[in-house]
Amino acid sequence: MRKPPLKVDIVGYTPHRQKAHWGLEHADWEIWCLNDLYMQQLPPIDPRRVRWFEMHPWNEQGPDGKPTTYSVDRAHMPVLRKLAQQGARVYLSEARPEDFPEATVYPYKEIYKHFNKHLGGRLKYFTNTISFEIALAIMEGATEIGIYGVDMMTGGGGGINNEYGYQRPSVEYWIAAAEFSGIPVTLPNEADILKSAFVYGDYAGNVWRTKLEYEQSNTNQGIKQMQAQIAEANNRLQQLIGRKATLDWEINTWLPGDEGSAVARAPMPHSHKIRTDERAPEVALEEESTMMPSGT
Repeated sequence: MRKPPLKVDIVGYTPHRQKAHWGLEHADWEIWCLNDLYMQQLPPIDPRRVRWFEMHPWNEQGPDGKPTTYSVDRAHMPVLRKLAQQGARVYLSEARPEDFPEATVYPYKEIYKHFNKHLGGRLKYFTNTISFEIALAIMEGATEIGIYGVDMMTGGGGGINNEYGYQRPSVEYWIAAAEFSGIPVTLPNEADILKSAFVYGDYAGNVWRTKLEYEQSNTNQGIKQMQAQIAEANNRLQQLIGRKATLDWEINTWLPGDEGSAVARAPMPHSHKIRTDERAPEVALEEESTMMPSGT
């Protein structure tokens, strides 16, 4: 019986992943996912159409104390095992017969051998999971490849996704390898893969660079203005702090605090708060005697 054509959608995390062939009308397409992509809002799909790739090393510790791969989801491996038990093919970077008996080990040796005559294969130019997925699709004779939800737009220099700066060229290499193997590759217009803001040498007509430089200048000016406002606000804050310190000193020196005798005279504590009816009896009698007419 003739094997049906292998049509593969390789799916990543960015929003245009929704454009992949998820629906029932595309049952002849396989959907290849990776890592903890299930945490995103994915359309429903028959697990038997799915291949899942978890290529990270097993150098993390799970909630049960056992080795596992990196994921923000503490239930990562149980979720992947459930997918495998439902019919999905789950690839791991190494055999884990006790932890994940349903998994398939990614065929590294076969891939390297298959592409041994290609520069990328000999150099093992695989810097990310997407590249391994494309290479596997080529080796298995895919007739079409779609790549959705894959941008790798962050270019390094810090941040959580700085690894994309060196991963993206490998993906673009293997896309070219697929095309030169005669496999049509589809990328959505929103994808950053194989996109450039200008053609080399086209400086005069590069309106995108002009716009970006204009926005960059405006942003730098806004930063300077904000920094000046912050400095001015900080100066005002220091003035208020100084004024408060002066007022605290005045009050504590000339109007002492609330500890001590309630009938004490200034500058003893509380003396500034005494009402007439709170004076000590002997003080009241003394004042009354001084106010009586002479000769009485």
